[in-house]
Amino acid sequence: MDGKSSIIHSLPFISIILALLFFIFLRVVSRYKKQAFGDTGGKNLLNFQFAEKDDEAHVERIQLKRPALIEKPAGVMKVGIKELTTSGAFITCPQPFPFGETFPIKILLTNRNTHTFHAEVVWNNQNVIEEEIVTRGMKVRFLKLSDSDRKRIDEIISLRFHAKALA
Repeated sequence: MDGKSSIIHSLPFISIILALLFFIFLRVVSRYKKQAFGDTGGKNLLNFQFAEKDDEAHVERIQLKRPALIEKPAGVMKVGIKELTTSGAFITCPQPFPFGETFPIKILLTNRNTHTFHAEVVWNNQNVIEEEIVTRGMKVRFLKLSDSDRKRIDEIISLRFHAKALA
């Protein structure tokens, strides 16, 4: 019986030691976790500086509502360009083409200038039910863009972005 009573009498002492070890373990793990995520606890804030915003931020995508024509052997289809990127576009049309189909598309980039691009369908929402669709259409990527084509698209995107920012 004396063996059991000495264990029972030392239980509070053992509990305190285990709680203290657990607390130390949590503190050490917390410190390593903060260091891993870059939290220095404000110690290095003397040299902290905010990055200056680049006024000439390069935008790669712009919302754009422009008409376009897709030339197919069966005829010409009038579509809309909802979004223009440096490498492709989102085309709004009631009957999106299947994935992988290629075609020439003539886009009215400015009020007077049209430009023809060769495009390939990379995504469409043809199989999505009508209730879940915001705009029926397809995403295309432009094929074989020349440097002048890329420059023209970049100019259109940056002009639209800056005009929208000023408005």
